[in-house]
Amino acid sequence: SSDSVAYASGGRGVVLERDHGRVHLIDRAAPWQIERTIDVAATDADGGSVSTNPYAAVVSAADEAYVVRYASNAIVPIALSTGALGAPIDLSGEAAAADPDGFVDVFDGAYDAAAHRAYFVLQRTDQFDYGAAPDYVGACLAARPLVVAVDTTTHALVDLDPSSASFGLALAGANPNSLAFDAANRKLYVADVGCATDASGGRDGRGIEVVDVAAATPTVAWTYHEASTSRLGGSLATSCVA
Repeated sequence: SSDSVAYASGGRGVVLERDHGRVHLIDRAAPWQIERTIDVAATDADGGSVSTNPYAAVVSAADEAYVVRYASNAIVPIALSTGALGAPIDLSGEAAAADPDGFVDVFDGAYDAAAHRAYFVLQRTDQFDYGAAPDYVGACLAARPLVVAVDTTTHALVDLDPSSASFGLALAGANPNSLAFDAANRKLYVADVGCATDASGGRDGRGIEVVDVAAATPTVAWTYHEASTSRLGGSLATSCVA
């Protein structure tokens, strides 16, 4: 498939075949070979295969990884040694009425070994609003992106914001597209592409946010906002922004 990307987490490398919904685990001893292929596609009403567009495979402790599926409101645990799929972790409760595509748009995550939690970022944007030149961002929605956490010992969602009806912690920006985790200081760095406030070029929610997950209740500790149409792109590296 031409829609295949490399991804690494926890010392393991995979190739995500997005349009077919497959995760190819790379053999660590012979990294030019595929150790096994794991199918994470869904099944439609007629029994056919439907891609769930896997975007990441976040490795936790032991033998487990969490496959992030952009076209599905669920994260799927997989056993790396056997390829067995665990029960999906349902994220549909985090979907927003203001988000017309019906997806939570989970795109990446990171594992915090100190807390035995895996954190994931939900864009909560309209995947099918491709925007216009020069930066191609969709219209701003009332829904804000969320950080959610999974207890890797139980696969249960952790309530990061007891003051709200959601399990997730709301971010300040819009349309996050890059994530890095500073494990030593237990901080998530999130880059927000932002959104279009109107057709004349107004932009909002663009910048970088830092989420402190070391606190008992994680908080957005710092934000940087950029209002121009110069779109943030690429990947964050904690060595650059810490």
